Amino acid sequence: MRRLIFILFISASLIQCDSDDDLDCSTVLCAAPVLTFELIDTDTNVSILANIPNGGTLDGLVITNNEDNNELVVNQDYFIGQERIFLNFYLEDIQVSLEGIFDIQISSQLETIPNGCCPTYNYNNVAVTNATFETTDPEGLFLRIFI
Repeated sequence: MRRLIFILFISASLIQCDSDDDLDCSTVLCAAPVLTFELIDTDTNVSILANIPNGGTLDGLVITNNEDNNELVVNQDYFIGQERIFLNFYLEDIQVSLEGIFDIQISSQLETIPNGCCPTYNYNNVAVTNATFETTDPEGLFLRIFI
């Protein structure tokens, strides 16, 4: 009999914990929207960041936030690693250039969709000017840009 009461008590507790009405999100750390991209040489099909070590820099690379015309700072606003550039926060409109090599603009619109404690994100109207590109990751905005 004690076992039956214990099982009923646990079952009732589990059903009660499943309610979204009492969802406590105060201890949940949600991932921010992410923009990650590769820069691929169209002639060799190799990343121009292939020889840059994680946390390294590429001389002459300039990334600018077009919303306020501020230049982003490597290892503070963005990170180079695994032959990719990772922005530490989402920006709708950026300019990426390497003097004498390329000058591209990346733009997109972010749609935030409520989903429990942490929202999900849709990236809409993605465009890259002065280069061809493809998106490869439905979980974030990941671009392969061919220059």
